[in-house]
Amino acid sequence: MSFRSQISVLFIDVFFIKTRLTLKSAIDSFSHFIQDGWSDVFFLISRGEVEFEMKDLPE
Repeated sequence: MSFRSQISVLFIDVFFIKTRLTLKSAIDSFSHFIQDGWSDVFFLISRGEVEFEMKDLPE
């Protein structure tokens, strides 16, 4: 696994813990950001365009 992939996975793990992002939303939101770069991720988060929900998180 590349260093960038490790950072991406770590970021998503932390994001799950710190927020309540649905699993599906996380996959949809981050799959292309991991390839395209991080500026869009933080832009969307800063604009509040990431949905927060508890129900889809694994136990």
